Amino acid sequence: LFKLDGWPEFHKQWTAVRTRFIDDAIQARADTGGFAQIVNLGAGMDTRAYRMQCFAKFDRAFDVDMAGVNESRQKVFRDVLRAPKAHCPVISVDIDFLDEQVSVREALVGRGFDAEKPSVFFAEGLIMYLGAAGKVKFLREVSAAAAPGS
Repeated sequence: LFKLDGWPEFHKQWTAVRTRFIDDAIQARADTGGFAQIVNLGAGMDTRAYRMQCFAKFDRAFDVDMAGVNESRQKVFRDVLRAPKAHCPVISVDIDFLDEQVSVREALVGRGFDAEKPSVFFAEGLIMYLGAAGKVKFLREVSAAAAPGS
């Protein structure tokens, strides 16, 4: 890909380490009992709500991504994974993070997110695709959606 020796193996290891780091951070936040909601920004095909028992400590999880990605995830989970049971309700939120007409807060609230409650937000493998202006918009909007203590 980048014409670097050992890149494929490095990328696999780096992805595994990144995933474990985020898993551990989510577990630590869940263990505090201080968060009712968790928001997965750029959810893709993420399975954390299904594989991590600590998600039972959240009232609900929000998987936020583009409509096409959310539709594909739902189809794969239904048809390939045979509708696994999540540890808490999972709500899909359709959004294009680069669309200036749409805010993260409005999209979340429109799907039942309580903007007054401290929440866990995470994004894995998303930021690099947003470009310079998109990164600023993303950080501004996630900050606006996050209640104090998030």
